[in-house]
Amino acid sequence: MNHEFSAIELDAIQEICNIASGNAAGALSQVLNKRINMKVPEIKIVPVELATEIMGESGAIVAGVYSRLIGDFNGGLLLTFPREDVILLVDKLVGSPSKTHTLSELDVSAISEVGNIICASFVGAISKIINKTVFISVPKLAFDMLGAIVDFILIELAENAEQALIMKIQFEDVPKTISGHFFILPNPGSLEMLLNSIKCRH
Repeated sequence: MNHEFSAIELDAIQEICNIASGNAAGALSQVLNKRINMKVPEIKIVPVELATEIMGESGAIVAGVYSRLIGDFNGGLLLTFPREDVILLVDKLVGSPSKTHTLSELDVSAISEVGNIICASFVGAISKIINKTVFISVPKLAFDMLGAIVDFILIELAENAEQALIMKIQFEDVPKTISGHFFILPNPGSLEMLLNSIKCRH
């Protein structure tokens, strides 16, 4: 059964996302030794079956970085960027503009690292709220149609995920604003744990 979120819960989730995006931007800036500006301008909580249409065209080719949540908080994480934006982002990260618009092994490694840092930042913020240990699996990178990637994740999570927390992610001035999506699919027990922890803090 889908949970109806109260204004307090939504505000608290927004706060978690803001903290996590700030931590992710700081971590990326340190790793790359250059300032990275990142923000989360939009957050939606929707039934999982609506996830793909919220994130874009089902047939659009995207780069998706996926990790499993393991431990006291279970579910899945997915970070996606349109293929064209991934190439621009990689150019900024590795400092060598692509002339062929194909991704090298170094480029793929850079994208995976970005995904790992963003996932770790959000997991760290959630872990502090629920005061429990949360682990993430080694990220998997896929280039495919958005609908195919989301469907694969939903199949892997089976019936455990009912609602998705979807965030629009933006990197600014790299060299233009690059937008992607990050979404968390907690299983029902983990979502309840997060909401109970939020209630205890308010």
